[in-house]
Amino acid sequence: MRHVPDDFPREPYDASLAGSQPKFAVESIDGKYCVGLTDEELLERSRGCEEWNGSVNGQAFDDNDDGWPFDMRHHFVLCDPEFRVSLQRTELELLERLLFFSDARMA
Repeated sequence: MRHVPDDFPREPYDASLAGSQPKFAVESIDGKYCVGLTDEELLERSRGCEEWNGSVNGQAFDDNDDGWPFDMRHHFVLCDPEFRVSLQRTELELLERLLFFSDARMA
């Protein structure tokens, strides 16, 4: 069985409750009051995020490559600190990557 990554958000879901007295939202499951998401709901939400994240083909620009995760380098275009994206080589690299991702999605 798949597990939810340790760094996945686990905060209780937001709720809007009318009235002026302090309140918190709970859900009744099998006769017990539960705050937040169940393990199944959390896993489903995590899977949905993974699926969505796998379909994102965005590109990021930065003039410093420090701190970028290695597995995200294919979404990263390093720019000249002074000229940013105006250099022709940067424009060509971006175009090449966007074409690659659009071709990969068509396949």
